[in-house]
Amino acid sequence: MNVNKPVRQVIRIGWPRRPYIAGTSLAVSVGFLIAAMLMPIWLPSLVRRVIPDRYIVAYAPKPVQAVVFQQEDSERLLPTSDSIGSALSRGRAGTLLGNPTAGASGLVGPAAYEPTTVSDVDVAPDYSEVPASYSLSGFTHTYQGWNNCGPATLTTTLSYWGVATSQAEVAAFVKPNPEDRNVRPDELVAFAQSKGMMAIVRVNGSASLLKKLISSGFPPIIEMGFEVDKLGWMGHYVVLTAYSDDTKAFTAQDSYLGPDHRIPYTELENYWRHFNRTYLVTFDPKQALDVKAIIGSDMDDRLMWTRSLEATRQHLDVAANDSFGWFNLGTSLVALGKFDDAAVAYDQARALGLPWRMLWYQFGPYEAYLAVGRFVDVRDLADVVIADNIYSEEAYYYKGQAYALDGKIAEARAQYETATQYNKHYLIALEALAASDH
Repeated sequence: MNVNKPVRQVIRIGWPRRPYIAGTSLAVSVGFLIAAMLMPIWLPSLVRRVIPDRYIVAYAPKPVQAVVFQQEDSERLLPTSDSIGSALSRGRAGTLLGNPTAGASGLVGPAAYEPTTVSDVDVAPDYSEVPASYSLSGFTHTYQGWNNCGPATLTTTLSYWGVATSQAEVAAFVKPNPEDRNVRPDELVAFAQSKGMMAIVRVNGSASLLKKLISSGFPPIIEMGFEVDKLGWMGHYVVLTAYSDDTKAFTAQDSYLGPDHRIPYTELENYWRHFNRTYLVTFDPKQALDVKAIIGSDMDDRLMWTRSLEATRQHLDVAANDSFGWFNLGTSLVALGKFDDAAVAYDQARALGLPWRMLWYQFGPYEAYLAVGRFVDVRDLADVVIADNIYSEEAYYYKGQAYALDGKIAEARAQYETATQYNKHYLIALEALAASDH
């Protein structure tokens, strides 16, 4: 009935009926033709915006998945910045490695960065004296739900310690929104502590350290890059339970690929560095001194980050076009409070090309750009992340920080509210929201 009303109204004002129908049919036909032509462009992004990938993969027919995932996510990159600050940064990049002519623009930058040195007394422990192979047992493997490798991996790890829990229980604690695409290491630590365990997160680990931890009875969780078919690059947690110098491989309890998954030493090194060789160790409180003895002076944050910085600079001396290396350089500089240099490093990483999901998991660029007053860059980056991942509480939080530091308190508060809606346990966002009331 309502559909016919406009037709009668058109006829009353004197338009011929037959041309109207013909014109309407032509318009509809053209509309369908245009929609069909544009479908490969607008449909995938629309579908993935409304429906989480996990449902598409689980339930959509293969032909539909082929259309939705037609653009290889592995080909997508985090966008670069067109800001003046970024352009200047590219000219300074080489100075961070002590080479003022290595910047992307070819311009000579300021004096080379002078690193904080580590004294000979504080050198990292020597892990060369470990067994050639070792294997831990007593794990109950847990396969993950979609985007649930963190909760599943921690569940598997805690089973080794005899801690009764489930993937669902861990997930409810660390990601109360089931669509959350990322679980941070500090969230895993908090859950382990809630179960009476202790846990510590460190960076700049090494294969030798991993072997030492395993052979000492402490299965380490590592965060690493992971590539899945057309879904492209993403972050992933695994717990390492064995190693063998004969086969030159670690054994992982992998929540996605299954129990006793073999990871060659070279493969682990390549993908682990995507997360600055981050590792997490769980242990009984009575074993705290044992773990401290293994990690050694890297228990000191400044020494650890200084070593991380120097290790990354040495890596970039021979692999100057490694975007992950530049990103790690920025992360170490942020931790050491050198925000101007960190912004330079992150700009270089983005110029070289980073996976588009990079800021789902690591947030150093936000910290650096906020510290140097590049609030627009922070908001732009957050918007890029949110466009593909509306559940990223971290993106809303940092966008709120950019507004707050720019004096826009109402806008900041709105971002903090969204962040806490997506994760009611997100402490720094809750604190920022409370502070915005004053």
